[in-house]
Amino acid sequence: MKEIKETLVRAFENYPIQSGIIMIGIGVILLLFQLDLKESNKMKEHNVFSYRGFVNKWTLIIMSFLFGIILILKNI
Repeated sequence: MKEIKETLVRAFENYPIQSGIIMIGIGVILLLFQLDLKESNKMKEHNVFSYRGFVNKWTLIIMSFLFGIILILKNI
Protein backbone atom coordinates (compact mmCIF):
# COMPACT_ATOMS: atom_id res chain seq x y z
CA MET A 1 0.00 0.00 0.00
CA LYS A 2 2.87 2.35 0.78
CA GLU A 3 4.37 1.75 -2.68
CA ILE A 4 1.10 2.63 -4.39
CA LYS A 5 0.82 5.82 -2.34
CA GLU A 6 4.38 6.84 -3.21
CA THR A 7 3.78 6.13 -6.90
CA LEU A 8 0.65 8.29 -6.93
CA VAL A 9 2.42 11.14 -5.14
CA ARG A 10 5.28 11.00 -7.64
CA ALA A 11 2.82 11.01 -10.55
CA PHE A 12 1.01 14.05 -9.17
CA GLU A 13 4.30 15.87 -8.61
CA ASN A 14 6.00 14.96 -11.90
CA TYR A 15 2.99 15.02 -14.25
CA PRO A 16 0.53 17.51 -12.72
CA ILE A 17 -1.32 18.49 -15.90
CA GLN A 18 -1.82 14.89 -17.03
CA SER A 19 -2.88 13.90 -13.51
CA GLY A 20 -5.34 16.80 -13.44
CA ILE A 21 -6.86 15.71 -16.74
CA ILE A 22 -7.17 12.15 -15.43
CA MET A 23 -8.87 13.38 -12.23
CA ILE A 24 -11.34 15.45 -14.26
CA GLY A 25 -11.96 12.38 -16.45
CA ILE A 26 -12.67 10.29 -13.36
CA GLY A 27 -15.07 12.99 -12.20
CA VAL A 28 -16.88 12.93 -15.56
CA ILE A 29 -17.18 9.14 -15.47
CA LEU A 30 -18.52 9.19 -11.90
CA LEU A 31 -20.95 11.96 -12.85
CA LEU A 32 -22.26 9.96 -15.81
CA PHE A 33 -22.78 6.89 -13.63
CA GLN A 34 -24.50 8.96 -10.95
CA LEU A 35 -26.84 10.62 -13.45
CA ASP A 36 -27.64 7.24 -15.00
CA LEU A 37 -28.77 5.84 -11.63
CA LYS A 38 -31.67 8.31 -11.44
CA GLU A 39 -31.79 8.21 -7.65
CA SER A 40 -34.31 10.41 -5.93
CA ASN A 41 -33.06 13.52 -4.15
CA LYS A 42 -35.91 13.47 -1.63
CA MET A 43 -34.90 12.62 1.91
CA LYS A 44 -38.17 10.85 2.71
CA GLU A 45 -37.41 8.18 0.08
CA HIS A 46 -34.07 7.26 1.68
CA ASN A 47 -32.97 5.92 5.00
CA VAL A 48 -29.98 7.49 6.75
CA PHE A 49 -27.34 5.19 5.28
CA SER A 50 -28.51 5.36 1.67
CA TYR A 51 -28.78 9.16 1.83
CA ARG A 52 -25.30 9.31 3.34
CA GLY A 53 -23.97 7.21 0.45
CA PHE A 54 -25.81 9.46 -2.00
CA VAL A 55 -24.16 12.57 -0.52
CA ASN A 56 -20.74 10.86 -0.40
CA LYS A 57 -20.94 10.00 -4.11
CA TRP A 58 -21.65 13.61 -5.02
CA THR A 59 -18.86 14.79 -2.73
CA LEU A 60 -16.41 12.44 -4.45
CA ILE A 61 -17.46 13.75 -7.87
CA ILE A 62 -17.02 17.38 -6.83
CA MET A 63 -13.68 16.70 -5.13
CA SER A 64 -12.26 14.93 -8.18
CA PHE A 65 -13.25 17.85 -10.42
CA LEU A 66 -11.78 20.41 -8.03
CA PHE A 67 -8.56 18.45 -7.48
CA GLY A 68 -8.07 18.09 -11.23
CA ILE A 69 -8.70 21.77 -11.87
CA ILE A 70 -6.36 22.80 -9.04
CA LEU A 71 -3.59 20.56 -10.38
CA ILE A 72 -3.93 22.02 -13.86
CA LEU A 73 -4.19 25.67 -12.84
CA LYS A 74 -1.35 25.41 -10.33
CA ASN A 75 1.10 24.26 -13.01
CA ILE A 76 0.17 26.35 -16.04
